[in-house]
Amino acid sequence: SGPATGIEAGVKKIETFRDGGGNNALALASGITPENAQTYRQVDFFLVSTGINLDGDFYNIDTTKLSRLLKEAKDMENYDK
Repeated sequence: SGPATGIEAGVKKIETFRDGGGNNALALASGITPENAQTYRQVDFFLVSTGINLDGDFYNIDTTKLSRLLKEAKDMENYDK
C-alpha cells in the first residue's frame, strides 16, 4: 500500500511485491483512482474507497468515478502480466 490512506503506492514497491509473490494474487489497497489504475497493471485486485468517493465526502461513492474505474479495470482484463 501507499504511505497513507488515499496516497498512491509506488510502482517500484508493487513490482517488488509482484516479483516476490510469484503467481500468487496481488491486491492493492491504496490510492487507486480511475486516472491511475492503468499504472498498476501487474495487480490482480483493487480494493478501492477514497479514490472513488465524492470530493470531500469520505462516506459516499461518486458513481461517475466508479463507472470510470470499472471501465479501466475491464480494459485491463486481458493484459498479460
